[in-house]
Amino acid sequence: SEPMIETARENAALQGTDDASFDVRDITALEDQESVHDLTMFCNAAHHFRRISEVRAIIESMERLTNRDGIVFVMDLVRLRTRSITNRYIEIVGGDYHRRGLGDFYDDFRNSMFAAWTVNEFRHAIPANSQRQWVHLSPYGLPALQILLGLPKGTRRVWSRSGVPW
Repeated sequence: SEPMIETARENAALQGTDDASFDVRDITALEDQESVHDLTMFCNAAHHFRRISEVRAIIESMERLTNRDGIVFVMDLVRLRTRSITNRYIEIVGGDYHRRGLGDFYDDFRNSMFAAWTVNEFRHAIPANSQRQWVHLSPYGLPALQILLGLPKGTRRVWSRSGVPW
């Protein structure tokens, strides 16, 4: 959205980054561009799509638009194992919305948690004929989010730094 892009521009300027560019477009409609980005990101939106094939189409476009040495980063919520665990999680994490009189935020959070993809479903969003090394990250126990990283082919490590917290 334009407000998010404006925030990104402000953050880049604060950090002294002068080679970053930001834009709002439909990624699946960018057919004339290929391999132009070092990083493409799709964050907290996959659960808004009805079919995992739609998410996969977006990731395929991201892969096409990311240069060979770049990274594709996809992050979203995790639908938890059972309805009762999900409801309890929603009450714990989202309960503050009710206490503050933000019922609409609570409803959006609840709907998002139930619309999210399971860990196994999310793996099906990885393109079958990908030219990348894919890593799926999701914390054990009670995962709140999951990440798909599309790394350059031949990458052996996710982290380039050593030591805490890496």
